[in-house]
Amino acid sequence: MSISLTTASVLSAASLKKVWAVVREDYANQLIRDPLDLLAFEANLDSNLKQLSYSVRADAYRPVPPVTTRAAKRDGLTRALSVLDVTDTLVLKAIIDAMQDLLLAGYPDWVGFSRSHVKSLRETPEDYESWIQAWLRHEKSVKSILRRRGCRFMVTADIASFFPSISHRLLRQLVVQRTGADETLINLLFFILECMSWRPAYCEDRETGLPQEDYDASRVLAHAFVKAVDDCMAKEGNDGRYVRWVDDIMVAVTTVREGRKLLSHLQRCLEDRGLILSSARSKIVPLSEFQKALYPSENAFLDKVHEASAGRAKRRVTVRTFDKHLTAFLTVPDKLSTWDRILKRYYTQSRRVGSALLENLAFEHIRAFPSLSSHILDYLRGRPFVPAILSGATDYLASEDNIYEDVEIRIVEFLLDWRIPLSVPECPKMVSQALDHFFGRAGRAKPLTAHGLGLLALLIYKYGQASDISQLAGYFLTHSVIDPLTMRFGITVLCGTDAYRDQALAAGQRYEHRGLRRVHLLMAELDDNPAPFEKLLKKRICASQKHSPDYWFLSARTLPAIRLVRRNSAFRATWDAHLTSVLKKLESSRRDMQDFGSIEWLRAELSRP
Repeated sequence: MSISLTTASVLSAASLKKVWAVVREDYANQLIRDPLDLLAFEANLDSNLKQLSYSVRADAYRPVPPVTTRAAKRDGLTRALSVLDVTDTLVLKAIIDAMQDLLLAGYPDWVGFSRSHVKSLRETPEDYESWIQAWLRHEKSVKSILRRRGCRFMVTADIASFFPSISHRLLRQLVVQRTGADETLINLLFFILECMSWRPAYCEDRETGLPQEDYDASRVLAHAFVKAVDDCMAKEGNDGRYVRWVDDIMVAVTTVREGRKLLSHLQRCLEDRGLILSSARSKIVPLSEFQKALYPSENAFLDKVHEASAGRAKRRVTVRTFDKHLTAFLTVPDKLSTWDRILKRYYTQSRRVGSALLENLAFEHIRAFPSLSSHILDYLRGRPFVPAILSGATDYLASEDNIYEDVEIRIVEFLLDWRIPLSVPECPKMVSQALDHFFGRAGRAKPLTAHGLGLLALLIYKYGQASDISQLAGYFLTHSVIDPLTMRFGITVLCGTDAYRDQALAAGQRYEHRGLRRVHLLMAELDDNPAPFEKLLKKRICASQKHSPDYWFLSARTLPAIRLVRRNSAFRATWDAHLTSVLKKLESSRRDMQDFGSIEWLRAELSRP
């Protein structure tokens, strides 16, 4: 195979710009984001991409140590999630996107994995299979297995510690063989993977393990890594009895004896790749028991609701009908281990249908099923303001159940952008609780992460008074050592004030962290002269629309920048006209779905001289 993938071609500034478009589009869905949502990187995009491309080709590129966050599973267990600097995300995604077609060539239809992000280097818009398309194809394969004649049992298997157990040596051999990429490019790929490896307490690097990140680079590599296992199961696959989704494997068999032989065969195939089966999660179950765990009637109903809400069905499902089904599901006496998977679907469809039934159960379900927190909070974002939801969020943050880093971050993000009126009495109480949480006082623990601490500062900035912000200033301007993740928010928040802007800019100069330096530089440039960034800023400081339900909102991350650009009297009239149009759009939402906090904040800001 001739070498066609080189560092120069894959990581040119033009290629990186295509990757940037995809990364930027999906950035708002990431767990850990900078306080300006990459505005600081985008403000000098072309020069940043050219510099990044040059540094890679000059062997001068060095990744920033990733942020490792614990994502909830259940019962106190978590998985490590690596969050990369935007420059490292661009480099890694560019390499994997260029290699992906070669790595995954020849894969059968009965295997699949999550591809939740668009492949940026595709030839045509159709050269991409969405996550939901891949999952539906997988579900179709599972249903096909259930109709397989003569099969009375299902073998379900799971690879133990899948991502952490993948050998870099074996993976490198596979990448070399399947891509024919330039050696320097492959070296760069594994250099990034090794830098991303999670090493608590500086433990020994055993050259194993793929980090789990949000742009599916590791999933592509992991999926390719187990192709040899799929080859071992080719007979069962061709017979329509074998499917795999990432590390979850299902095979239909006729007898328990056949199932045991198959598990033994599968175990040996995995051991050849340095992987092992999870003994606790690998079972042989009767087909009827397996079918029951799929909740077929519930899934069929939810499929119908989804089709109706997407406009692909003639008749819509009424809230009354939906709530009747949901009530029956919630009160079922025997909840199987897969019950929470259906609950996740109910939260999604409740948001689409407009059901209020889950409002009072939301935080109870977050406590019981913390891995569902993103879906549950997405549902709550689509609900009108009621004090009970607000108290549910703040009570959770103060409780001993608050042990999952990602759940805490998601709840603070929810409070930042939910429709909480500044004028209700619950708002100052929330700010007071946020300050106690920030400082770890009044019996409250400090946030679990540096990022969570920074988010609280932004929450206090949006909803608080001058006296509240002065407490933040006392922290950010007097402490000599603050985590750069937190300080990025500190500089952003304090630069968005009249009282502390100059001190914040001076404090930011002490830090050499790449992401923090970008934020500091942009805030200084906006303070000096926002004119060169006017077009970009207006594109970002705007009302965004959500659907199902429909409403307009303004990201809380734009508020400090609004305060900063209005300081320059030469541009104030232009900016006030733009902000007035944003305000009108926010006010056009249905009354109970308006972004009250942003509306009231903008009105107060526009009244300032």
